[in-house]
Amino acid sequence: MKSRPWLVLAPPLAAAALAVTAPAGAEKPTKKSCATANEASQAHRAAGHLLEAREELIACAVPECPRLVRGDCAERLVEVERALPTVVFQVVDEAGNDLTDVTVTDNGHHLADRLDGRAFTLDPGDHALRFEALGMPVVEKRFVLLEGAKGRLERVSLAPPPPPVAVAPPPPSAPPPPPRSDGPSLVPPVLLLSAGVAQLAVGGVLLGLSASRLNDLQGSGCSPTCNPSSWEPWRTRSVVGDVLLVTGGVTAASGIIWWIALPHAKSAPAVGVTPLLGGAALTVRL
Repeated sequence: MKSRPWLVLAPPLAAAALAVTAPAGAEKPTKKSCATANEASQAHRAAGHLLEAREELIACAVPECPRLVRGDCAERLVEVERALPTVVFQVVDEAGNDLTDVTVTDNGHHLADRLDGRAFTLDPGDHALRFEALGMPVVEKRFVLLEGAKGRLERVSLAPPPPPVAVAPPPPSAPPPPPRSDGPSLVPPVLLLSAGVAQLAVGGVLLGLSASRLNDLQGSGCSPTCNPSSWEPWRTRSVVGDVLLVTGGVTAASGIIWWIALPHAKSAPAVGVTPLLGGAALTVRL
């Protein structure tokens, strides 16, 4: 018959499990119940439910079970005990003092009402822990326990969160500056005055040129028998010059009166006229 190495290598915990007997008044294990516990332990082990697997293995490792079943259960019990992770909770208050009267729940299941520094054996995987103490804020913490991890320390502080830092409101924004107002625009009267001055300049030039040319024709001795084509254009220019002088004077005077009537006008525009050959150049500076 093949030997069972677990009989030699089993740690004290597994050896103690082999010595477990059914409590007084409990139903004595049968071959069928031992085999059922053995099979159930394997299903729990495969699903990662090591605590349930341990319970089934302890149940089938008792002396009342058949030797072969008892040996298999004891051997797997050693493996499950090695794989089960343990964790120690240290809960402190705001001053860093250890708290013992703490209620702990794991994934909604009650775990402890008091902490004494001893480790808790839990299944590997994700755990959502909730810590509650009288007069302290409730703290929830999540972590993942790795298979085979022993003595993991989880430190939890039940200190109230710091008060929120008061943030000063931003200073009120300065009101927008009032729209700039420079008073009524000087552009219309200046343009009117400029147009009047230009008409005066052109009219003066036309009158001057016409008068000079007509005087030259009269001095040539042909008057009044001169050819009309030689003096008629200059008479027309002379008439146009007269009209421009009149309209230019009226226009310029209107611009000056308009400018004087403006309430915020402080200085007169500088208007300059430069006579040119066949006309004049007008410059205006505000």
